[in-house]
Amino acid sequence: MCVRVLLCVVSIIGIVSTQDQDGILLIADVVDVVETTTEDNTPEICKVCDCGDGVLDCTKRKLVHSFTLDEWDQLKGLNIKEVDLSGNSIEMLTVISELPIERLNMSNNRIEMVDDWCFKYLENLSVLDLSRNELEDMNKRAFWGLLLPDSKIRPLSKMRHLSLAYNDLHVIPKDAFAFMHNLRFLDLSRNPLGIIDQVATGTLTELPFLRELLLSGCGLETLPDGLFRSLRRLERLDISNNKFTTVPAALNEAITLNFLNFDKNPITNLSEKTSISSLIRLRELRLCNTRLQRIGPGALGGLASLETLYICNNPRLTTIDEEFLNWKDDDGTDLWPALKRLYLHNNNISEIDPDFLFRWDQITDASFHDNPYVCDCNNQWMVDVLVPLITRINGSAADMICTKPQDVRGVSFAQLYETSKTLVCPQSADTAELPGSHTAVVLGVLIGIFAAFPLVLIIVLLWKKGHFAKCRKKVESESEEENDAL
Repeated sequence: MCVRVLLCVVSIIGIVSTQDQDGILLIADVVDVVETTTEDNTPEICKVCDCGDGVLDCTKRKLVHSFTLDEWDQLKGLNIKEVDLSGNSIEMLTVISELPIERLNMSNNRIEMVDDWCFKYLENLSVLDLSRNELEDMNKRAFWGLLLPDSKIRPLSKMRHLSLAYNDLHVIPKDAFAFMHNLRFLDLSRNPLGIIDQVATGTLTELPFLRELLLSGCGLETLPDGLFRSLRRLERLDISNNKFTTVPAALNEAITLNFLNFDKNPITNLSEKTSISSLIRLRELRLCNTRLQRIGPGALGGLASLETLYICNNPRLTTIDEEFLNWKDDDGTDLWPALKRLYLHNNNISEIDPDFLFRWDQITDASFHDNPYVCDCNNQWMVDVLVPLITRINGSAADMICTKPQDVRGVSFAQLYETSKTLVCPQSADTAELPGSHTAVVLGVLIGIFAAFPLVLIIVLLWKKGHFAKCRKKVESESEEENDAL
């Protein structure tokens, strides 16, 4: 088309160039017409960002202001469904025009405020990411839908995913999510909430379809009773990196959970059953990077659906009871979960007990490295059974190292298996490690005890027969005679 226009212009110029001065004026008129017909109609936003295939990509464009309604309106013919404005310096998010946007990424900006009804025209919005901004106060009307003529508010019914992580929110206001009732995923991680109060509890319980809730790094010490009472579809909960010293009792009502992350909490002991044992649908549990020192019998009993267990990177954990996963049914029969993945690496435990699980052959992935193992006869099963199992699932026993006794210190379980090593029982090991001089001392003491025993017995018998009393009287009589002579 452009070529035809160019040829046309050249032809006209060639024709009128032989004319008089009036003809020259005619050339100017033609040029003006051509310039008018080739005017640029590109939307202003697309001059700054990349527009194409239903995507508006504005990442890292050094933007400091939101686009105006007029600028958004210019995109109406482009069928934009995904907008990415991340990595800019926008401080205030203003209302967006009625567009078919489904995914909106505003992360990594400097947003301090979001306008009232900011997303009211975005009926198709399903994913909204406002993470890593500078929000201090959550404007509850920011997530409200369009106000209809009958004074009702149209909900953002297609919203499924909302992230407010890594902001500076201290409270969750009432009705903040009242018009996002179909929300499935909510991330509030790394906000200094400190406490989930009664208002926040009420706000969260307005999300009956919520399936995943992230509260990691919020400075929480406890969870309020009733928090999970209405969240009957909640499947995944992340409360890691908080200040829990005990397992929150509120988890008793989170019976639909299949994933729980309890990493990085200052809990020290799991000596008995806690509310975790109520989570009969739980399939994955994480207890890593804590201050755990001991896990007692039955502490994690009752987790009938558990398939994956992480207890790792707990440098103070020295004791895991052999029955820590065990529980009994109504008939008194012992039960264990059918674990498939078990990770006990980088703790301070000296052994892996064979009674941890009932069916070790069901394990498909595991790690037990970086523990200070005592390689005595109690851990012989680890050499004979556990090492072949680890090898079968393509794991490695080369980093499972013995620390005691001295004769196998630094030797891996893989090497013990390869050499068919028979581990010595503790009693034999103690005797073998005694130096010769110590052994002689012990033998000398024993001989002395046995030699002195008859002498002590004779003295006792003489005393009972009164020989010592006769001797004493004789001595006293002789002493009196000497005194009389003087």
